[in-house]
Order: sequence, then C-alpha cells, then structure tokens
Amino acid sequence: MVNKFILFFSICLIIHHSLFGQDSKNEYVVNTATADSLFYQKEFRKSINFYQKAFILNGGLGKVKHRYNAATCYALLNIPDSAFLELNKIATRGKFSHYDMIISDTNFTSLHSNEKWAQILEIIKTNRKNKQTVVPDN
Repeated sequence: MVNKFILFFSICLIIHHSLFGQDSKNEYVVNTATADSLFYQKEFRKSINFYQKAFILNGGLGKVKHRYNAATCYALLNIPDSAFLELNKIATRGKFSHYDMIISDTNFTSLHSNEKWAQILEIIKTNRKNKQTVVPDN
C-alpha cells in the first residue's frame, strides 16, 4: 500500500512538472524521487531510466546516493560496465569513502570477480584514509 502511494505521489509530481514547468533542479528532484521509489519496489530497469534522465537534465551531475543506487540497479541487472561507471564517478568525483558499507553490500556481489572492483575499492580506501587524516583549520 505504501509503495503504491509513493508511486502515485511520484507520478503526480511528474504531471505537475509537465503542466507547470520546473527548473532543472526541480526536475532532478522529481526524477530522482521517482527513481528512488522504483528502486525500493525493485523495479531496477525503470529506476535506471529515471536516474539517467535526472543526471542528464542536471548537466551530467548526480548526488552520490543516487549514483550509488543507479550502480546497484546496474549490478543487479547484470550490466557491470554501467555499474562500474557509476561507482567510478562516486569514488573519483564524489570522494565516496564508505569502504565498509560497499564491501558488505551484497547487491554488488556480481562485480567482485571483475578486476575493476579491486580498483574501485582502492580509490574508496584512499578516500577513507584522506578523510580521516584531514586536519581542521583553527
């Protein structure tokens, strides 16, 4: 019931957007809200479409949490190249540093045997190390 409500709400936001027009920031929010709703309903292929639309409308930019979810969708759909593309973006541009989280995320199990997985993990480990060694200015 809650999932149907979320999907209905997301569709209403899209209709509102198309009738009244929104700027790219609002388009990003609407599309990622829809993508998130579909993601939690395990509609991964549909979810990807909305994440990608949001990234395109936002000039190729996306929040780390949305790119992480997009990577998860790709991994679960057995589209490893796209999953690694999203993971690389959050690791290099987003400075993703949650190493323990990503290595324990079973959604990425299908990627573990790929050599790119180790490369992504090294970047994330470096991000974590750099984050821990930052000395604040006084």
